[in-house]
Amino acid sequence: MSISRPFELIRDLNDSKYMCKIVVRITDIWYVQLPPKPEHMEMILMDCKVILYTTC
Repeated sequence: MSISRPFELIRDLNDSKYMCKIVVRITDIWYVQLPPKPEHMEMILMDCKVILYTTC
């Protein structure tokens, strides 16, 4: 028997939760190279209700 966590919306995420389970669609993704900083990835995530801009 497995105990599964319910899916959460992006807007419900916060620092008080150690673990969460989300389902998102990546609508856009790109890499940014700005010397002298290391390369990083940016993406736009979408769940069923919210679009969120994030940097990884």
